[in-house]
Amino acid sequence: MKIKRKLTNFERCPCRIKTRSLFTCVLFLLCLNNIFNQKKFIDVHVDTFLPNTSLPGIEATSEMKTADLCREEITTTVTLSLSDDCLKVESSYFDNLNCQFDLIERKLAPFINEVFHTNEANKFMVVAMPNVLYDSGERIDLKDITLTTQISIDKIVRLSVLASRWNGPASVTVRITSIAELHQFKRNILPYHQKLQKVVFHFYFEDNNRAYPNNILRNFALDHVRSEYFALFDVDLFPSPINTHQSLQTAFDRHPQLVEKLNDKTMFVLPAWEINTVILEEDAAASRQSYPDTKEMLLKTIASNNTDKQIQTFQHDYKRGQRSTNYQRWISSKTDVSYPIITEFGYEPYVVGSKEGIPQFYPDFRGYGFNKQSFYLELHYAKYKLEALRDFFIFHVNHPPTYKNERRAMLKLNEKCIKHFLDHLAMEYGAGHLDKEMEAPGFTRWQMKSKKRERQSRPQ
Repeated sequence: MKIKRKLTNFERCPCRIKTRSLFTCVLFLLCLNNIFNQKKFIDVHVDTFLPNTSLPGIEATSEMKTADLCREEITTTVTLSLSDDCLKVESSYFDNLNCQFDLIERKLAPFINEVFHTNEANKFMVVAMPNVLYDSGERIDLKDITLTTQISIDKIVRLSVLASRWNGPASVTVRITSIAELHQFKRNILPYHQKLQKVVFHFYFEDNNRAYPNNILRNFALDHVRSEYFALFDVDLFPSPINTHQSLQTAFDRHPQLVEKLNDKTMFVLPAWEINTVILEEDAAASRQSYPDTKEMLLKTIASNNTDKQIQTFQHDYKRGQRSTNYQRWISSKTDVSYPIITEFGYEPYVVGSKEGIPQFYPDFRGYGFNKQSFYLELHYAKYKLEALRDFFIFHVNHPPTYKNERRAMLKLNEKCIKHFLDHLAMEYGAGHLDKEMEAPGFTRWQMKSKKRERQSRPQ
């Protein structure tokens, strides 16, 4: 058994700075204080192999324990790697699918009660199954770009549209909260299997009473990308031009400096727009005629937009979310194939990047609030740069609100997680203790939110 206690590894604290200065001593004391304040909820990762369950079809099984410090929860994640025997059989898609889902259900069976019917407060089990559904005939080029996203089971129509427009390899994590949902997902994908042939699915089983684990699902999809490059989208944002995957590959072939930048910690942003009309899930495919397939189509729609505002910048009611993209510069097309972006607090774009060395999404942000923002804040400290692609974009197909009345409660709980996230940045990169010009834009605002939350949580 291998045990890593991240918070007691002093080499990862900012006090590893070599110079003997008062500044170094202060950082060292901060690290010590941070460690001893964690009490029993130290972030402990335990990796071990479970006993063989003697069920046919399992190739490997592992277990990891993690602590969510802001919710004071311990999660045991069991990872089951299945064989691909069902997917290689020379049979119909329907028969192969039934075979694979039967195998999945058998492997899940020993863990069902602990995953879906937990009775112990603050202790949970989840089961993660990578690469459970895929076309065994698909081959991935290492230099390829793999789309990554995460979904609940009711987003399959949007995923089919996204996969069709992308038309390249994709790594998708599906969150499933019951056996009934597993069965429903099988029924949902059957009508769309032709459009999903290039998608590799990963399943993440957990109790429905927990907030949606956006960042855990994103990490799981990224971890199982088999190419060197990835695209990071949400399922209701569709890329253009159509056949985006091939168009990007062509652009990278024509402009080798883009690949050089990718390999040197640059991520490329696809400017994000939004179709204002709310489109229900079942209508996402049928509404294709209103989707802009090229930049020219988009600009033409924007030019005739003066009254009804059919298409606007994405998150136009939260300008910080996308404003750094500099839409006027993108619209003008008077740039090189890409142009640099100066980010501000709250920026959360959709990007293409290199997988090597990429930081993970901070897993404790669940549901609404900070889940993508925190990732781009960490990219700053990891010395990544952002540039917008001149000839590409992404557009949000509007839908009814996802969280409805839960947003306020989710945001309040995620604000509690900010302190632990900032502690993580301090230990990894020295964030909060650097020269002013090296700190991320808006970092003080993160600190203010954390301090405000601390004051509110103190007993009166």
